[in-house]
Amino acid sequence: MVWSFGCLLSLFGSLDSHLLMAVFPKSCTSTSTWAPLWKWLAWSFKALLDGRHPEVDPDNNPLEKGSPFYLAKGQPLTGTGFRGAIWSIQGDHDFFSNVLGLPHWKNLRPCWECDCRNDDTDLGKSVHTIKPALQRYVFVDQKEALAKAASNHQIFQIPGVTSRIVRGDGLHIMFTKGIYGHLLGSILHYLCWKDGSGVAQSVSPKKRLGVIFEALQKAYQEENATTRLTNLRLSMFTQEKTPHAQRPFLTAKGGECKHLAPALLLVCRKILNNANEVDQHIVLALESICNLVKLFDTCPMFLSPEDHVSAMELAKEFLDSYDWLNKWALEKGTLLFHVVIKFHTFMHLVRNSKFLNPRFHWCFKSEDFVGRISKLAHSVSMGTKSTHLSVKIAAKYVLLMHLRLTRDACGFFAQEAEI
Repeated sequence: MVWSFGCLLSLFGSLDSHLLMAVFPKSCTSTSTWAPLWKWLAWSFKALLDGRHPEVDPDNNPLEKGSPFYLAKGQPLTGTGFRGAIWSIQGDHDFFSNVLGLPHWKNLRPCWECDCRNDDTDLGKSVHTIKPALQRYVFVDQKEALAKAASNHQIFQIPGVTSRIVRGDGLHIMFTKGIYGHLLGSILHYLCWKDGSGVAQSVSPKKRLGVIFEALQKAYQEENATTRLTNLRLSMFTQEKTPHAQRPFLTAKGGECKHLAPALLLVCRKILNNANEVDQHIVLALESICNLVKLFDTCPMFLSPEDHVSAMELAKEFLDSYDWLNKWALEKGTLLFHVVIKFHTFMHLVRNSKFLNPRFHWCFKSEDFVGRISKLAHSVSMGTKSTHLSVKIAAKYVLLMHLRLTRDACGFFAQEAEI
């Protein structure tokens, strides 16, 4: 488990924009592990918000003369009077639920952003259309009470920190294990097994997928895609032996899914039948979601009112087309174009883009930072007890930050390579 913080304004890589706060192996974590740590972290964030060194300890007792913080108490943290505030809490839905204590998606009240109700607590296995799903997860006016955290986690004891700044993560809501997985997986399944509305494909699925993948390589070049799928197999989105027994879902990395959608759109435009209503909605769904992501990618940190209206319109176009495809699949008795709660959190993501562009708080960079800390942890793990691992990581991380802050990283490593 890695906790880090950093500046939203930073456009550098993860090591230069994230600072490690705490790290501890999940394998030896107990229910009492994080409370003492977060007591100190929350105390530090309160001081950062105030802009002055604290005058009390984390237990709210006056600092004693023997304390290492005593001499600096009450003094400004910086000579320029800068302060720091938590503006965005990042993570996926499991993290928000299991760590921060916010409602789980299977709860009767599954959303901390609106007063919606879940009448079906087994959504992962149920079959339903988007319209009832969105009616079930009813959007209501945001009340002042909803801005208060529905959790007793210590992070919400920091002044100004509420569940309203727990930002939806576009990486997991959209690109990986999210709506892209359902959309792209269903489209690939449709292209491999269907030729027209309900008509079986005459070419074998494996051979058909080979043709699609070859077309995708050309589309990648047209799109100048920086991240590409190096391989595409049937097993990546369905069971080869029983392809119609489960819901298609594309399993790939977030960046791969993000750049696959525009390329697949070009392919679908070429091979699908414009006169077929199913094919039309597949293209429309892909077009709207790709245009929405492109809008986020090109907009600054705060969207203009016009851009936010465009984002809402594109999201509606996507949901309308996906809803049509979902109903068509139900009528035909197939498991394509499934609906899950992430379609609900997707709408919150788009609505909240009015206040902060999702591109600045989705977890691509945070995931990369966790991966780098994991490598660092592995390098010091040999012969070290799991419970002592944090101490080893901290010492090596301090050395890492010293090198990065006191040297020109590019020049330093280039010189090392020459040596």
